[in-house]
Amino acid sequence: MPLKWVFQQDNDPKHMNSLSKQVSCLTEDAHSFQSAVFQLNQDKESQRKQLDDKEKTIVNLKLKVEKQGTSSESLQQVLRGRDQELEAMRRNLTEAMENLDTAMRENEAMLQANSQLRDNLDKAYLDHKVSKRQGKEVAR
Repeated sequence: MPLKWVFQQDNDPKHMNSLSKQVSCLTEDAHSFQSAVFQLNQDKESQRKQLDDKEKTIVNLKLKVEKQGTSSESLQQVLRGRDQELEAMRRNLTEAMENLDTAMRENEAMLQANSQLRDNLDKAYLDHKVSKRQGKEVAR
């Protein structure tokens, strides 16, 4: 095509109308792309905020887990201490029961000895009475 014809074609109203339609379509496409990009940016920002919130939640949950772990360890230490105290109390109770059993056996032995002494005293008293009567009868 000769250059003059191309130039004339560019100035042709039909050709200008077609170009203006193309420019209009391209402008509309550009606006819809801009709108889509704007919406995508808003979605991206919203998701970034959600992600930040979730990361903060994760950090807080990790801290809570650490605190509970520390608390659990502290409770376990306290329980071990209480178990040791309980075991010491059991040993003391067992020892006290053994001492009580020993004291009860000693008390029973003393009661038997006391009973034997009482029997001997009663016998001596009766013997003394008998010998007094016999002494009075002999004197008569």
